[in-house]
Amino acid sequence: MTSAVLILPDANRDAGNAFGVEQGWGDNNFSVALSGDGSEPATHWGCRADVGPSFIEMVENPSPENEPLVAVLIYSFSGTLAPYDHWVETLSANGLSVVVTPEVS
Repeated sequence: MTSAVLILPDANRDAGNAFGVEQGWGDNNFSVALSGDGSEPATHWGCRADVGPSFIEMVENPSPENEPLVAVLIYSFSGTLAPYDHWVETLSANGLSVVVTPEVS
């Protein structure tokens, strides 16, 4: 399997999650809130998963109905990096950090 890091702008999160449901992956795949400085509000949403060749092909050569979503998708595939290292490297390369919410007291 290949590690995939997938990131969508906030405006496209619902479409990305709906696509995941259509594919049988369940809902809320884009569940990690991201922003440029790690503060709220989230500007992007990400996920990390193990994928196979057919998924990579679908992203790299999207069908016409998937082109609008793939056009705004930030993605990275790695067969060599550990999943966490891949996640961190992809976020860094795109100037994004996980949103840290203030603790509730």
